[in-house]
Amino acid sequence: MSDGLNVIYTHGTYYGGDDDDDILVRYRIDEQEASDQMYWRLLVGNEASYIRMNRVDQFTEEAKAGSEIRLEAIDPLDGERLIDTFSLVGLSDALGKLSCYGQ
Repeated sequence: MSDGLNVIYTHGTYYGGDDDDDILVRYRIDEQEASDQMYWRLLVGNEASYIRMNRVDQFTEEAKAGSEIRLEAIDPLDGERLIDTFSLVGLSDALGKLSCYGQ
């Protein structure tokens, strides 16, 4: 995005979110302990969300060290929950090709 590297989760289903247009997300990389729930902002259309910019670097470093991530999204509006698992294999190489990734 125009502000640099972002972490976006495309859940592909409409989430109403809370009064601030946020949903709750937690993640687990490999067999590590799951993160605390945190608020991710919904994007236009409410079928995707993104982590706050102050968490992007930490999240990215954790993800680069893993081979798989499990994301759990909860819609505060109605309690709908979605769980997805994604491979992290090749993430470091892919990040290296992005001009917005400066590490």
